Amino acid sequence: MNIWTGFNSWEPWQFSGVDKEQRAQNVNMNMASYYKWFYQFVNIACSMFKWDGLPEGIDERQLEIWLLTRGYAILFYDEALKDDPQMRAPEGYAVLPGVASGQLDLYNIGTERRVYAPNGYQKELTPENSVLIFNNRIRTPEIFVYMLYAQRIADIDRTIDVNTMNQKSPKLVRCEDSQRLTFKNVVMQTLGNVYSIFVDKNFNAASMDVLDLTVPFVGEDMDRLKRRYVSECMTYMGVEGVNTDKKERLIGQEVLRGMGDVEAMRFTRLVEREQACERANEIFGLDMSVDYRSGIYIQTGNTKDDLSPSTGMLSGQLSPEFGGYGNE
Repeated sequence: MNIWTGFNSWEPWQFSGVDKEQRAQNVNMNMASYYKWFYQFVNIACSMFKWDGLPEGIDERQLEIWLLTRGYAILFYDEALKDDPQMRAPEGYAVLPGVASGQLDLYNIGTERRVYAPNGYQKELTPENSVLIFNNRIRTPEIFVYMLYAQRIADIDRTIDVNTMNQKSPKLVRCEDSQRLTFKNVVMQTLGNVYSIFVDKNFNAASMDVLDLTVPFVGEDMDRLKRRYVSECMTYMGVEGVNTDKKERLIGQEVLRGMGDVEAMRFTRLVEREQACERANEIFGLDMSVDYRSGIYIQTGNTKDDLSPSTGMLSGQLSPEFGGYGNE
């Protein structure tokens, strides 16, 4: 799967009917809202891991894109790549998408592998000269999860937009033609903050019917729901956040205790990458490693200056009294 990188704006002429301009605007706003959140989640997901010791030429960003959209990628060595400057693999190592097929081994992994690149490059590989890098423990892509959350949150954003616009809803008044001007004058005086309005003695208020189209404002409730979905998605990625509606300030211990889900979700992705590094180091004699990018400050005192830095859930920089994990 390729990640869409452009925005296809719809024009009114592409629709039919008297409301085609409004329909085009609605479709464009729906798409903009969706892709705003989709791109935000994908950007975060592709920036979470820091790879060290990658051979020259391997693109860390593209590696994460392939893991995100395909579920796995293949690291391999090809002597021919070193002699072709167009391949940008001066050490002969590359990471590409591919397929694992053929006879399955004891652990349900194909023993025959083929990698391919957009420029037409292909190569047959074996477990002896290649390493499978899986995205997570169940070896699946996660792009669909971010699509799901982006759609849910975009729907809430658009609901808030519509609800906000509906706050302008007028009141419908049905009256005799002879009283229309009188009612208009009453409205104008009301808008002018006049607290005493005088009408003709023949004014018949009972002959008027008023339909109130006022819509309740639910923006705050929808915003809380949106923040819950955003927090769920961040937790799924393994990004620090506090999923709570508690109005009071959370202390450091409460924040750290709430990081259990975050840490668990990190391991689902980090462990597979670490194991891939171990296999690559064993097969090719490399010195690859991977870790989670993280940097949070937790308020541990009564003032904004009482902050303790943490470089991750396994960092020993937080003292035990604040609930941090030790380096061991």
